Amino acid sequence: MVYAEKEDRSMAATEEVVESTDGMIYLARFFSVQLFLSGIVVSAFATAILGTDDESGYDKSGARIGLAAGIGLTVLGGFCIYWSF
Repeated sequence: MVYAEKEDRSMAATEEVVESTDGMIYLARFFSVQLFLSGIVVSAFATAILGTDDESGYDKSGARIGLAAGIGLTVLGGFCIYWSF
């Protein structure tokens, strides 16, 4: 009898924790998708700069760093999406 009461209290506490952290899960999902999409956008712009001719005046070394950062953001966002969903 006592064991059943403790189990009921434990289940109620678990349900309260789930209800209180529900909003955090949606926030984590939003930011993980945002990381993934921003990585794609950064990579697209860096690739566009790298695709220009040499006389355009763009900083190609900065675009290479931007491409690496965009790929890193995309990978990190993909990992976060996998974790949050």
